[in-house]
Amino acid sequence: MIRFGTRDDVKQVNVIRKQVAVIHQMGEPQIFKGFTKGLEEHIYEFFGNLDKKLLVYEVDGEILGYAMLEFVIKPETNYRYALKYLDVCELGVLQSRRSQGIGKKLLDEIQQVAKNNGYYQIQLNAWTFNERGLKFYNDYGFQNYRDYFRLDI
Repeated sequence: MIRFGTRDDVKQVNVIRKQVAVIHQMGEPQIFKGFTKGLEEHIYEFFGNLDKKLLVYEVDGEILGYAMLEFVIKPETNYRYALKYLDVCELGVLQSRRSQGIGKKLLDEIQQVAKNNGYYQIQLNAWTFNERGLKFYNDYGFQNYRDYFRLDI
């Protein structure tokens, strides 16, 4: 079952978030600190906030996946038109349950949440080291529309 998460879910969700943080720390150790106390507590911003929601995928009381969502509305500027999209801030599946369709089911539900709230675009970002994640998002139908570049000196 997929449902909106509660504070009671934080402990289980943070187990998955820690696994995701390890992937990031291994992929870009000069950037990512790992699962710090601040990152651990960041999830609380997604409760009692109309612009942020936590989704969880639960089976028999065990949370196997999650998504942290932000409803984004940006006004028009001199450079661009107004933007309205649902941002997937984080998405993760319990390491032992990956490649079982849980991520796809979460994205299907995210699409429904977006539509139900009048949003017709979903955005997310993924790091180039996360080849598995990039393939998953591309296979789902996401399209790359922007690249970031860096030059280490």
